[in-house]
Amino acid sequence: MSSKALPLIVGMAVLLAGAVFVLGRTIIRAPEVATLPRVGTAVDARGDAPAVGQVADSSPALIEGLQALNESRLDDARSLLARIPEDDPSFLPARFNLGIAHERAGDGEAAIAALLQVGARQDESAEFYAALGRAYSLTGRYELAERTAMRTIELDAQHVPVRYHVACIRVARGRLVDAIAAYRRALTLDPAGVHLGQAIVDLEHLHVAGPEHPDTHYALAFLANASGRRADEIVELDHYLELDPQGPAVAVAEARRKALGAPVTQ
Repeated sequence: MSSKALPLIVGMAVLLAGAVFVLGRTIIRAPEVATLPRVGTAVDARGDAPAVGQVADSSPALIEGLQALNESRLDDARSLLARIPEDDPSFLPARFNLGIAHERAGDGEAAIAALLQVGARQDESAEFYAALGRAYSLTGRYELAERTAMRTIELDAQHVPVRYHVACIRVARGRLVDAIAAYRRALTLDPAGVHLGQAIVDLEHLHVAGPEHPDTHYALAFLANASGRRADEIVELDHYLELDPQGPAVAVAEARRKALGAPVTQ
């Protein structure tokens, strides 16, 4: 996070703290289930796959499949990983990465099916729940996605990408106050902003799927502030105030918008 962005984050934190009493008494409107935008397409960079070296006698198909996945040749990756049989020592990492490949290709249901095969055969792991949570959110099952992602945090409290993902899920569910709290926690654990770009991409996916969803604009403004993009923050705050003039974060947004002043050109 840049030194310029830090005062902005602190300012927003103070403003939000002043609005806690009001927000705590506000019923946040959730969008209709049928129009909920999808999240979870992009996979975090925290090491999705078990290392090949952890598997005895890794099959050539696994090695080739992982290479294809790393090169974003998703059709090749899915074909190679799916052909590894259950009695092969490479089956579990192959199925895990098959789930990742399906998710990256946008097929949430296939990703869930592959990942659940892994979950039935091995002990719990933070990375398993992280991947499964993103697959669930890709299918729009946000309540289940959040519960699954929170299990990741129980197993690994420092899992920053999942903390950002939980925040994004809460935006999609219309729980803006909880989402901003989750984003703030993720930013605290990610001072260099290593995973901030992916968090913004996830929100942009929400925006594309539901451009009239006001909470997405407020969350984008919050992360624009975190990354020092003043012009983007102004645009997103204006969208939020226009779309939801009675929303739960209006007082904070108005105060922040006034502090920013006139639009600027980056």
